Amino acid sequence: MTPETLAPAAVAVVIPARNESDRIDACLRALAQSAGATGAHVILVANNCTDDTASRARASAGRQRLSLSVIDCQLPPDRGVGSARRIGCAFAMRTLPGLAYLLTTDADSQVAPDWIARSISHLGEVAAVCGRIGPIESEQHLLDALPAEAGLLEAQYRDLVLRFYHRFAPEPANPGLHHGEASGASLGFRARDYRAIGGFADLRCGEDRDIIRRLKQSGRAVRHADDVLARVSCRLVGRAPGGMADALSMRLADPDSPVDDAFLPVDLLLEALRAGALPAWPPEVPAERRLRASDLPGEIARLSRVLADPELVHLGSPDPTVPAAIHLAPSPLDITTRFDIGPPIQRQSAPPGSAFSPSNDVPFPGTALQPNSGAKKETTS
Repeated sequence: MTPETLAPAAVAVVIPARNESDRIDACLRALAQSAGATGAHVILVANNCTDDTASRARASAGRQRLSLSVIDCQLPPDRGVGSARRIGCAFAMRTLPGLAYLLTTDADSQVAPDWIARSISHLGEVAAVCGRIGPIESEQHLLDALPAEAGLLEAQYRDLVLRFYHRFAPEPANPGLHHGEASGASLGFRARDYRAIGGFADLRCGEDRDIIRRLKQSGRAVRHADDVLARVSCRLVGRAPGGMADALSMRLADPDSPVDDAFLPVDLLLEALRAGALPAWPPEVPAERRLRASDLPGEIARLSRVLADPELVHLGSPDPTVPAAIHLAPSPLDITTRFDIGPPIQRQSAPPGSAFSPSNDVPFPGTALQPNSGAKKETTS
């Protein structure tokens, strides 16, 4: 079957893969369960592989009766996962005339059985949906070696920053507190909105957060959905430079390594708020301003005080010309002490009996579209 004769499909799932021979079968088995009656077509972009990822994927898809196209390509050294996702999405839009929804996950991830259906349900209301991620349960023990205190501090500060955004930059598409993830392991788009903002950028990493920022900056609604679930690898040697595996291994080597670059320091949060220029979530902190784990106790104490009393948004400014108080609408959030950050965010339960139970999740430390002209395209269905 040639790409030009693919059966019409409303849903495409794009997966970048580089040397994922050992993991691609589990990924596709999970997707086959999720595809069900949706007629979803999977597009695997096997880029710069030196193993048998492509052939294993074709064999797995055949066993699962999963509709699959394989794009086997070589990317230049300055390109990476962003380019791979972009190539796959461009291929989908060119070959699937009935395409309405573009989803993407990773080759080392395993999506929930209802991942596609729930993503599509949300995309009936918003331009994009960001799912929640958790570790593959059989690999969760690999996280035990990470410094526990640093991880807990990072999770606490993340929660406070998300509460700050919820109070001062609320999003109609997310009426309650949300998980804040914007991971390529679980993203979905309406095809027309993906096309309108130019698609994935040719970035070596960070293409997932970049596209979500651009969607929000364009005024399009993005939902961070608790009921769209994917499990991700806990490995410490990954494929994307600057990706999650790099973050995990860096934390293992240096407990005081930089924290997630979405976690703005309190000074930057307040400066942006006073200027009316709080960046879309997830923001990107300049490298020279990134926090380290040792910075977090002080940042947690300060941001807790700000959230407890919104009139203290000027807190700690050395500039005496800053107004003594900026009056903001009160928030229903109950944050009263430096470490009392309110009740936990309520998560929507997974289907009964599902292995994707929210209670098992642990926090991780944490763009005209043309396919690569040199790509080889192979299709099975």
